[in-house]
Amino acid sequence: MSQKTEPAEFAPGFLWQIALLTLLMLGILFFSRSLFDSSLSNFVPRSGWIIFPWLVAAGQTLLNTVVSYNGAAPMAPSLLDGARVLSALLFAFVICPTVFLLGWRRRRLAKESAREMQQLRLSSVLYAFTCIVSLFVVVSIIPISIASESGRESAREHWPAQLNKDRIIREIQSLAVDIYQYRLVPRSLNGGGGSYRDYRLRDDLSKTENATYSVAVKGDEVTIHAQSIMYPTASVDVEVDSIGTLVLWKYGGNFEY
Repeated sequence: MSQKTEPAEFAPGFLWQIALLTLLMLGILFFSRSLFDSSLSNFVPRSGWIIFPWLVAAGQTLLNTVVSYNGAAPMAPSLLDGARVLSALLFAFVICPTVFLLGWRRRRLAKESAREMQQLRLSSVLYAFTCIVSLFVVVSIIPISIASESGRESAREHWPAQLNKDRIIREIQSLAVDIYQYRLVPRSLNGGGGSYRDYRLRDDLSKTENATYSVAVKGDEVTIHAQSIMYPTASVDVEVDSIGTLVLWKYGGNFEY
């Protein structure tokens, strides 16, 4: 009578190929930063653990912000960052879930006995490892996705108000220049002669498409009040001091965030 042979749990060489690929991915994830990181990236701290590839994208965005602030053109992601992102995607979202689901399916089909289940195999170790990583990724992604969607919704809600607020601030800065110039101009030339007294807001400065403006002179300070046209409850109050500096900013309504 021929002896019944047990089918292999995985195809020949499959486990070794997966193990070697996993080690390669982990090597790129953990050691690439210390071996190949460029000096430019020192402007922005980079995380050594990038199982979540969007951390690299966030770091690149911050780096481009710093570079753009200095007047340079935004930088494209480096070949190293591309390799790290690809490695993280393969490891966290392809290798680990695939091995975990294959192992789970094999155990469901084989219906191994309790004794066989207790035997330590390479496949069992790999199955447990990928199970832990897959569960960690899933559990981590859920709150991240919720927070991300909440952040996008908040940004969509507040972006028009923020844009209106920024435009009003720029107009206030231009208005402050006009107020301080009045103080510097001699009285013989219809200026303040070193004082803000008798300053009157010109008609072309009192209303724009963004807000209406009014001023109140108090000694060596001038208070500017801006009332948004788009958001009637939103306002900005600020003072121009004796040297033309804008101080004591106050925001009301939709601008209070």
